[in-house]
Amino acid sequence: MIVYLNDINETLADEILAIQIPSYHIEAALIGFSGIPQLMDTVDSIMKSEEIFIGYRLDHEWAGFLSYSVEKDTMEICRLVVHPLHFRKGIGGKLIEASLALASGKKIIVSTGSENQPALNLYKRFGFVIINEIEVAPGIFLSLLEKTVE
Repeated sequence: MIVYLNDINETLADEILAIQIPSYHIEAALIGFSGIPQLMDTVDSIMKSEEIFIGYRLDHEWAGFLSYSVEKDTMEICRLVVHPLHFRKGIGGKLIEASLALASGKKIIVSTGSENQPALNLYKRFGFVIINEIEVAPGIFLSLLEKTVE
């Protein structure tokens, strides 16, 4: 079940990190880079974030989160994390579907490691296209993707 989160308190921030950190460790291994900024997040940084969070609950526990920001006609997906125990259950797709429903008439942008094939395949399945690649560290590239929602 998708839940729109209005207030990120200390308990919820801790629960977000309990999913985010293992999820980003998997991406770090896939792309060969442990400097992913979200691996440095803390309870405090999550609580102070101005991103909007939506979560996915499965069997009365959090299984994944998506956060986004909106500026004018553009929504940016800032993080999409699913706990590794819940990979391949469609949770990432449900979170993307929820973000698409919120983005009517907007362009959505997102970035992921260029070597993170599971994430790239997921975004492409929803009609995102790669518009650029940026080298963020020697030999480490991010793919920038976008989609316009009618």
